[in-house]
Amino acid sequence: MTTGAYAGQHLETLEGMSNPSDLNAIRYSPTGTYVADGVTVAARSGPAFEGDSHHIAVDSDFPISRIFPAVFPSPRRGTRTVDDSADGVIAVAYDTKAAVGGWESAPLSDSMALAVLGANWRTGYVERYDVGTSSWVTVATIDTAEGMSWSANSWTRIGSTLRADGTNAAAAQLYLEPNELAGATAEFAAGKLRRITRNTEGNTRGTLDGREAVVAFEGGDDTESTVTVRFWASNFVVWWNMLGETAQGWRLRIPAQDTVDGDLRVGTLVWSNVHAFGTPYSFGRALGQEHGVQVVEAEDRTYRTRALAPSRRSVTISWSDGVPTCNASGESPDPDYVKLSDSSGALPVASSFDLPMTLRGLAEQVNGPALPVVYLPRLEKGPPDATVLNRRRDFLVGVIDSDIQLDTVQGDENEDEFIRVASVRIREIV
Repeated sequence: MTTGAYAGQHLETLEGMSNPSDLNAIRYSPTGTYVADGVTVAARSGPAFEGDSHHIAVDSDFPISRIFPAVFPSPRRGTRTVDDSADGVIAVAYDTKAAVGGWESAPLSDSMALAVLGANWRTGYVERYDVGTSSWVTVATIDTAEGMSWSANSWTRIGSTLRADGTNAAAAQLYLEPNELAGATAEFAAGKLRRITRNTEGNTRGTLDGREAVVAFEGGDDTESTVTVRFWASNFVVWWNMLGETAQGWRLRIPAQDTVDGDLRVGTLVWSNVHAFGTPYSFGRALGQEHGVQVVEAEDRTYRTRALAPSRRSVTISWSDGVPTCNASGESPDPDYVKLSDSSGALPVASSFDLPMTLRGLAEQVNGPALPVVYLPRLEKGPPDATVLNRRRDFLVGVIDSDIQLDTVQGDENEDEFIRVASVRIREIV
């Protein structure tokens, strides 16, 4: 109830009051007037009238659109669920005009890959929609802790650190790179979860001589038991062989599970076809690490630093030895081919001797740095026909930020050229 000249017509309760017609008007502000729940109303580009109705579209603090590089190129924001008590499902379609149950399409390669950056969960599934059975079919099972699980007597906890000095001679043996587990999740016995902040280089089997890995985590409360220890990678790539199958669409399904954050998160998803190099690149691959710190130095040579972005990796490859293209050009091309599986139904994924043209076409397809690519330096031929790569050295998600230059060393044009491919650099997205 409100009365008074400043609140509308001065009407007593017996006379009645009509709301909102008896209220004094308030001016719309061109800079905005706060309403509630983050909503602000502003008058722009025209008058406002009594009875106007406006619809405010539903939005999210962490919308699903952020996981697609074409919309938001960095994995640092991403999407997340309200909690971790329900499944998270992210689906994409080959053709948005084909309703569910319409038709299937063939992938551009018989091997496909999904790169996931900024995850905080352990298990998930990659599924394709099969029109014939009207159902989602699992093509790859994801375990981000694959190859990084240890039983009792493998690690010793010292405060908020783990050291691989156990006595389990059968423990998984890895050699960690410095800081490669930063941002990952450490799982202890009874499902106790902690965030890993950093790690040293070293071996994960404490029974061996040499440098032993040390892993630091945050949030410890002195109850972390090392009867079981697992490391969940936050960045990984899963790739699989289609074995001649087609699909209408794809989805990533993340089952409900406990996480260190209490929700399910994904920073970036990159769905891609695997284009194997029919001709290996030359020796001399260059790996780079670029910092994201601004340094300001004064005249007396004192300096200040400002962290603007995380550091990022890069890889530079070339075919400086040249590639013969005779079998893939001319009037009767018949090049050899490469397959990534010996299983029934598997199709070739690359041809030998067509590398220069293929690389140029792929760079055009992603328009250079416009869309990311996934660099996989090594793939093991299947079966098994689905593999999770969760070590930092096994992949790099980045953009091609160099031009593609093909130099003919000898031969006739479009007939039997011997072509050298200049350096191609891929820079990581962070």
